[in-house]
Amino acid sequence: MISKKTNEIILIAALNVLVILVLLRPGLLSLVLPVLLFCSITSIIQKNRSFAQLMQNRFWILSLILPLIYLAGSWNTSHPNKAWFEITQKLSIPLIGFLMIQAVSDTNRFFQHMRKYYLITISVCVLVSLTASGILFLETKSTDAFLYKSFSGSNHPAYYAMFLCMAFVISLENLLKPEYLNKYLVIRILLLIIPTAGILLLSSKSGLITMIALMLYYVLRITFGKVNASKNAFKIKISFWLTLVIMSVFILKSDRFYVATLGLKQIHEKPFEELGTAGQRLLIWESVLEVSKDYPAFGTGVGNDQEILNNNYRQKNLIPFYEKSLNAHNQFLQAFLVLGIFGLLFIIIYLFYPLIMGLRLKDPYLTGFGIIILINALTESILNRQSGVLFWTLWGFILLIGRQIPKMKLKFFSNKEKPEVTIQ
Repeated sequence: MISKKTNEIILIAALNVLVILVLLRPGLLSLVLPVLLFCSITSIIQKNRSFAQLMQNRFWILSLILPLIYLAGSWNTSHPNKAWFEITQKLSIPLIGFLMIQAVSDTNRFFQHMRKYYLITISVCVLVSLTASGILFLETKSTDAFLYKSFSGSNHPAYYAMFLCMAFVISLENLLKPEYLNKYLVIRILLLIIPTAGILLLSSKSGLITMIALMLYYVLRITFGKVNASKNAFKIKISFWLTLVIMSVFILKSDRFYVATLGLKQIHEKPFEELGTAGQRLLIWESVLEVSKDYPAFGTGVGNDQEILNNNYRQKNLIPFYEKSLNAHNQFLQAFLVLGIFGLLFIIIYLFYPLIMGLRLKDPYLTGFGIIILINALTESILNRQSGVLFWTLWGFILLIGRQIPKMKLKFFSNKEKPEVTIQ
């Protein structure tokens, strides 16, 4: 029988392979599940107590309730195959979460290693995407080869950016730890630059806005935390503020945001084909709200939503929306459409839980994860897409169950003789 430590190493390797497959080869995801199952069974044989911890966790309970709600919402479905797909998709959250967390014996060691190897994994994915874009550029001689869908390959740019934004959070935390100021500083900076460059090249508006929001969160932490007078601490504050301002101006003045702003202003004046994705989302949301007025309490029912929404698209002559069967592109509106007001209330509680816990515990990882989830939930139905479900499951279970959450302190200096900066 393999040891607990070896079992965790296999688990960490499997989870990082899972991330690579999500971002680069989604069709091969099922290959990782047997490994997760093996690690979980091995842990059970070793009499790991993770299961007892799991059963007492609120996030686990909420994750179990989610597929049950969708099951209840499918009682009057006209499309049982679609309904079953949605139910099993939601059921995969507690199932994969259980297989993952059950295999963890030392939560602190697991979280420490997972952070480190996740950054390496994300760097590999970005470099692979960059290489593929470089080859495409040589063939086409167009800089578009490095942007948006060309960079993300078969994955949606917004979902790719979610994984990169989590690496952005972990990299910032590593930079702010005292032992890293002088040790391996170049490597730490490089591991921050790589996901940042990836987010910029993806040019996903939600990804760019998320990065600005995360940077703003760190600026506020550093500015309003208890900071002893220190010349170096002052320089760090100034550098973070300058980075935030430069990043915000560069991103918000870009062509992507100019087109989006123009599309929002001209939503009822121009053909929807010329509105850009931001303007088109507003048209989608209008249709969702119009349909939801007829099903306010319990929604259209699981599996029925897309057909009813497509009928609305057709009536409004939004033919491309109908042909592509576009969903609500907003997780809260998606829940309202399918499950009604009761489903919406549950999704609000479920998706806000990490941010609420992060702010309550003063935990930067949880808070950063919560920010990433909520911003993307406003523009995408993240729990209706495989990569979104896996991102939510992976980091939700790791951050809320698969580690011990210590009292959060952030120090810029490891030497006791130097001034201390503590973020509370």
